[in-house]
Amino acid sequence: MNTVPRPPLDRLFGWQIAAAALLGGVFYPLGGWEFVAGCAIQIAGAAYFARLAFRHRGAARVRAQVRAIYRGEAGKLAITAALFAVAFGFARCDPVWLLAGYAAMQLVHLFLGARYLAAGAT
Repeated sequence: MNTVPRPPLDRLFGWQIAAAALLGGVFYPLGGWEFVAGCAIQIAGAAYFARLAFRHRGAARVRAQVRAIYRGEAGKLAITAALFAVAFGFARCDPVWLLAGYAAMQLVHLFLGARYLAAGAT
């Protein structure tokens, strides 16, 4: 029996994509597409981790859960590093706007995760 509900990942990432589009539109005249690329890098890595980390549920599946979390984190770091390498190496992005987009999505992800966690705790 599962007593812990699955987090609303679809809604979380939907809101995160909407925030990236809104912030990308606001900062487009200044940072161009680099800001949006930074947002996309963060969303891609976090989505990969979430997909693996929340695949298994239940007390009988603890080993599979832990293994999936480690694999998800390793994959997230690899995806993030590869996408940053592409952005810096091939696309010649402005690092300030690329990192600003990444940091902005980290904050949005933190805020939304805390909001969903607080809503589920009540």
